[in-house]
Amino acid sequence: MVTVFAGWRGLRTGDVVYTRLARRWVTVMGLLFAVGAVSGTILSFEMCCSGRG
Repeated sequence: MVTVFAGWRGLRTGDVVYTRLARRWVTVMGLLFAVGAVSGTILSFEMCCSGRG
């Protein structure tokens, strides 16, 4: 929600600070999503192959 607000505010007012903030948070959230997806996939394979799943 903060990312959407910062992006909207940056577009509405033309303030570079809000635009940078929105872009930085989008990058961070994308990175965290990718790491979580990869680690979750690896974890599910480990649980499946070890006989626990």
